[in-house]
Amino acid sequence: MHLMKQPNVDRLVGDLVHGRVDRRELMGFVATAGLAFAALPTTRAAADADMVTYYTWGGYDIPELHQPFIAKYGEPNTAPFGGTEEALAKIRAGYEPDVAHPCLEDMRTWYDANVLAPIDTTKVANWDNIFPQMLDAGDVSFDGAYYMVPFDWGNSSILYRTDLIEVEEESWCMMFDEKYEGRIAARNSIANVRAAAACLGFDMFTPTDEQLGGPIADLLRVQRRLVPFFWDDQTTAEQAVANGEAVMMYAWNSAVVELKKQGLPIAYANPKEGRWTWMCGIVRVVSGRADEQMQYDFIDAMLAPETGKWLIENYGYGHANKQSFEIADPTTLDELGLTDPIAVFERGVFLAAGDPATEAKMVELFDSVMAGF
Repeated sequence: MHLMKQPNVDRLVGDLVHGRVDRRELMGFVATAGLAFAALPTTRAAADADMVTYYTWGGYDIPELHQPFIAKYGEPNTAPFGGTEEALAKIRAGYEPDVAHPCLEDMRTWYDANVLAPIDTTKVANWDNIFPQMLDAGDVSFDGAYYMVPFDWGNSSILYRTDLIEVEEESWCMMFDEKYEGRIAARNSIANVRAAAACLGFDMFTPTDEQLGGPIADLLRVQRRLVPFFWDDQTTAEQAVANGEAVMMYAWNSAVVELKKQGLPIAYANPKEGRWTWMCGIVRVVSGRADEQMQYDFIDAMLAPETGKWLIENYGYGHANKQSFEIADPTTLDELGLTDPIAVFERGVFLAAGDPATEAKMVELFDSVMAGF
């Protein structure tokens, strides 16, 4: 991640943020980078116990994302995590941050764990500037109360070289097309199971056992034969697309930013089945001890239009504040396909929590196909 100071970390900002890294990928990165989760904080830092402590993805623990707060209070305490599963485990074990940064698909688990404090929306000055589509996205609220302040969002889709292939119809089926044999860079995750379900017209969150064991499994076996490698590090896939080894890849917005910088002719698909939209936000942790108003001032700093402008232009991700898009670089917005955020929301499919039992079956299926069964 951006500030974890490990080899290749800066470029991993698009690979490891926001819960799009499953446990297998995360632990592989940890082993490679030599990180130890045991080294993460288990108690609140004594050096500045009255200051807000922010627990977040590596790469988001940087001053550029909360400048108005720093101007008022000084630097907050920050601690990076590598994944939300581990973050929740640390909080339940006694770590006491004031605010944290889970994603939409995490919220049900965090709420059920009783670690979240409700949000008083009257204390969030930028609340009315948040896209209503984000506030209406499922597990942002429970039992009539908000527990997440939406902050950032982005897409998962197919990036492809327009000079090397002609695409008649953008679809998730592209990732399983025989004519691209040997030139597809797929992600090493159950994203392929969801893509196969979408291609076949099934519900990608709740496919049935019959669908998983039949047509989805068959399509995944076809893909296994077509794909020369399944990537864990998005940088690897970007390099393959840049040198023409691959003509398409499963990608997040950050890959679009990177390859556009290199002057490559690429397109970021809007599949007929829908782009996938992930969303993350800021929550208040019930055990937090910093002054409540200070916590809300920190949240508002994250929501400031200038914060969103920086996020969009540097990380390629969307921001919750509508005003951020009014001041962000128009060329960057166009390249990312974010000129009309509301249209993106309407065409996209929000990635939310699925049924745990079904998710486990999807992981088992993907692992078995990768193993050659």
